[in-house]
Amino acid sequence: MPEKILKYFVIEFPTAAEASTIAVRIMDFLVSEAGAQWGLDPNRAVIWTGPSVSKEGVLYMSAGALAASEAAGFSPQPSAALAAADLPVDKALLYGDAADWY
Repeated sequence: MPEKILKYFVIEFPTAAEASTIAVRIMDFLVSEAGAQWGLDPNRAVIWTGPSVSKEGVLYMSAGALAASEAAGFSPQPSAALAAADLPVDKALLYGDAADWY
């Protein structure tokens, strides 16, 4: 079972569509040979998204996901850091392991 991620970085976007586009690009990188290193502990990538009813886009990224996004050529600027327990109840797991739900 993978190590539990205890802290996530909040990345905000003007729209949900922009957040979705960036998330897909990062996930494409993560499944490539170059991004494979962020699939393993302790720097594994986990990406959550916020409530689907929001017009603004929010991603919650583990430190590994943040590092992977930088390696993929993106420069997300976190607006905050949250403990895993403080993530929204109505979040959705975009990239990670089923164990991240617990």
